[in-house]
This record gives sequence, C-alpha cells and structure tokens, in this order.
Amino acid sequence: MVIDIEIPEDTRCLLKLGEKIDIGKPYLEKKVHQHLDIYISKDLGIKTDKIFQVLKKLVGDTVKKDELIALKRDLFGEKKLLSPVDGVVKEIDHEQGKIILTVDEKEKKTYSAFFKGEVVGLKKNLLQINIGKGEAFSIMKVNNSFGGSAYYLDKNNLYSFTSNDIKKRAIISESVNSLIRSKIEALGGIGIVTVAKKEEMIGLPTAQVISQDDFKKIWQKKLSYCWADHQSNKIYFY
Repeated sequence: MVIDIEIPEDTRCLLKLGEKIDIGKPYLEKKVHQHLDIYISKDLGIKTDKIFQVLKKLVGDTVKKDELIALKRDLFGEKKLLSPVDGVVKEIDHEQGKIILTVDEKEKKTYSAFFKGEVVGLKKNLLQINIGKGEAFSIMKVNNSFGGSAYYLDKNNLYSFTSNDIKKRAIISESVNSLIRSKIEALGGIGIVTVAKKEEMIGLPTAQVISQDDFKKIWQKKLSYCWADHQSNKIYFY
C-alpha cells in the first residue's frame, strides 16, 4: 500500500527515491525565520506617515546588510539608514513609522517521520511511501494528521498505562473519557483513535472511525502502526 504525505511549501524533503525510512528519522527541513523591526521615523527624525518619502525599499524587496534602506535630505544635508542584516521587507507600517524585515537564520528546524516504509514517489509537494501490507478506514474529519506506533488501550490497562507505554504513540481505544484523555496527553501520547463520538476538546488530535465494524477489524488485527490523514479523512493501519 502506498500513502501520500503532503510536503509543506516552506520545507525541503530530506529523503530520496528508494530510501528506507523509519519512525523518528528526520525527513523535512525548514528554515527558521525571525522578524526585525526598524523604526525609520525615529532613526531619521521624521513623522511616522512620512516614511514612504524616504524609503528606498518596498515590500518584497531583498535587502543586504549595510545596504541603504532610507535616505532623508534637508537643508542640513542628508542622513542615511542602512540595514543591519540581510533580509526581505515583509511589511511597511506607516502608523508606527517602521519597516519589518524577515530574516533567515542559519539554523534550520527538522521534523521527524511519523511513518515507516520506502520512498516510491517524490514530487515538489508530495511524498509517497510504500508501507507494505495495510488497510485504510474512513474517519470523521481530523484537524491535524498524526501517526506512529500504535498502543491498544482496553479495560485491562485503562488506568495502569505509563509514559513508557504510550509516549510518542497513537492510542487506540473504543472510547476515551476526559480524564484518560488528559492522562494520555500528559504522558506524551501523540493522538487518539476511537469509534465513540469524540468530544470537542483542545489538545491531542482525535480520529473517529466511522464504522463500528471497521473498528472491530482494527482491534482484532492490532497492526503495529497507523497514520490518520486529515487530507483524505482516512486512517491507515499497517
């Protein structure tokens, strides 16, 4: 079975075709952005609504360190304002008399895979993973995709599970009350899969399997991994 995983536009996939991937391995990289406010009116001694008259850069323009971004001329000469960093003009705020630069930091943030398998397709915004034998089931809409190793929670371990049992795992249970849900979140669970109608709660994403018969199949097979996809409203077990 092949599953499709969306690649956000502002990230770069670290994987290659044919590569084997396991849960926890870095697979996406994203540049870290910071914003820097430069107060043109204060630095040049002009009114806030007059900054457009002195600006040398517009929204979307690239700016290099020590490049001229504003120039004030008067009877006493001229005063220059140079950029302290490399960046891009994100916004011009005439009410506060400032511009906002987006600055790319050297550090990059990486994201770990919540799936395992082999890369069989790689496009600009789509990653395709062969997860081997698996099954797909319909779920109610889930706001955030999640996945990983599955932990099956029944009445025998409903109150006895520990962080070692569920940390960074998806919890599969017929129903989960607010107390158990809070415990799962506190101990590091990444999401909940249930067949009972889910309560609207802030916190862990919850995938509700639509069919009771489907949930019985999931419970009987107890496959090791799952992935709930908010794009297709499907959950995959493999």
